[in-house]
Amino acid sequence: MPSPLELAASWRLVDHIRDYAVGLTAVHDGCFGTDYISDEQVLALDLLRGGGTVLVPELVAATGMGNREALRFMRDLAARGLVASERAAADRRQRTFQFTDAGQEAMERAAAELERYFADAADMADEIARLSETTAPPEAPTVAAPDTIADSWAHAASIARLGQDISRAMAARLGEEREQKIRGRHIIAVLLICSNPESRPSTLAADLGLSPAGVTYLIDALERHGFVTRERDLDGDRRGIRVALTADGLAAAIAVNDALQDVKPALHARFSGHPVLTTAV
Repeated sequence: MPSPLELAASWRLVDHIRDYAVGLTAVHDGCFGTDYISDEQVLALDLLRGGGTVLVPELVAATGMGNREALRFMRDLAARGLVASERAAADRRQRTFQFTDAGQEAMERAAAELERYFADAADMADEIARLSETTAPPEAPTVAAPDTIADSWAHAASIARLGQDISRAMAARLGEEREQKIRGRHIIAVLLICSNPESRPSTLAADLGLSPAGVTYLIDALERHGFVTRERDLDGDRRGIRVALTADGLAAAIAVNDALQDVKPALHARFSGHPVLTTAV
């Protein structure tokens, strides 16, 4: 069982990763008109940025998307005038995709915006690196350490791949059914509650940056999925409410903490230091 200090460090690490990802996502969404772009979609854009034509099977292999998901994303980009499509010469059943001039301009704009974001978020990256430090004996990491980064898009793509690895580690530790129920702030909340057995809705709201209504909604969802219970009679005050983990909630918190230990070497390697970036695409 991880100590309360270890669990507190884990929830802070997840919180910082989430904040960093939200800012990075906003850059992509602002440049491409996407709605909370996924790691797989970032990798699809990275594949297209070379300027050549790309087939759906190539997108699937490079990003981990399914065929339908990849085709739907290309059609969404085409509807915005960012991607052009035509029948493949070698196989008329296949379609090729490539950036239009507008798509290439969006890539160039995104490269500049990404470079600014990485500079502005340097302190956050330093904190992620600090929180992902480990004193454990060196072992072969679950995720391979990243290569040297040449430009802002390569850096964004490497973070997207790391995001996929974190998701896979979480799914492997939590199990498919539980992983579908606990994501985003829910992950942070169970770690928070596990690190502080006297958690109240008010303390959770403060730590998570939520309104009273927002934290009530979050606790309701966790309770509905069987991760927490509300308990009365806190310090003799029957009006007080303590939020406690169930056995399944405790198992989820430990699984998330263990998943973070799996990816800490790669997290630390990616966020340690600040690569020299250019806006080249």
